[in-house]
Amino acid sequence: MVSFERLIVGVDGSEGSRVALSWAAAQRSVGELIAVHGFSPAEQLVAAAVQVNFDKVRAHHLELLNGDWVKSVVESGRTPICEMRDENGANALMAVASSHGLATIVVGHQGHTGWTRLHVGSITGRLLHRCEVPLIVTNPSTEPKPVEGPIIVGISGTADLVSAHLAWAAGLGRTHGLRLGLVAVNQPSSYLDPEIPIDVVAIHRANASSMKQLVEDARSRYPGLSIQGEVRRGLPTSELADACEDHTAGMVVVGNHHPSLAAAALSGSILRHLPSLITCPMAAIPAGSIY
Repeated sequence: MVSFERLIVGVDGSEGSRVALSWAAAQRSVGELIAVHGFSPAEQLVAAAVQVNFDKVRAHHLELLNGDWVKSVVESGRTPICEMRDENGANALMAVASSHGLATIVVGHQGHTGWTRLHVGSITGRLLHRCEVPLIVTNPSTEPKPVEGPIIVGISGTADLVSAHLAWAAGLGRTHGLRLGLVAVNQPSSYLDPEIPIDVVAIHRANASSMKQLVEDARSRYPGLSIQGEVRRGLPTSELADACEDHTAGMVVVGNHHPSLAAAALSGSILRHLPSLITCPMAAIPAGSIY
């Protein structure tokens, strides 16, 4: 079973962090809600360069963390635990997560487009490459309410019944009574030599057959859980976004294999682009985890 027993939320006063904190506070079965702010050493250098009293700046951030930044959540009746660490935001979140069991990190995506989505210095980007616990990314359109509607699960050609993100999604579905929609995508092979004959229809049929078997196996492994499957044609990121819209998804779950920074920038990682195209949260689950 998967529940949001302990949610660790990145907080920095931005609109994105406000959305993330509000969404986390609205989830059912949250035992601990931990608001974390990373006060980076880089800020100390900047403060020193412009001759600003660093202690006052740090104290002001701590005051905001315990006040205005969490005010709306406190007014809703939930009291978060506030922690500030003297390191960058990503490291702070991972450090707090490593000190707690059954932790899930929640961060807000700012809705950037174009090249800024590939900015490797972003907190979300760093977490996608290094985080060893489930990571949930909200976006400007995410509503502060419990996860409702189906859970869309991105299935790759190598995914099997025991893949970590499918197991995590199944656990969440069983905990909250939500159905699963497994979505695989046949991507156009435009990069191949056009002279090489490719039977696209045969490939689609083969993948559809594999999906049918996966759904049957998943239903057997997770009895009582409603599971459907489909195979789409197109670009994986766009098709997963369309599936979320078509099914009014409450969340989309994808596997996180921690690609290198260079690989992600060159390949147009689904993990980096998808949050800009959907309204529901995206959960990135580390490969190899056990749920």
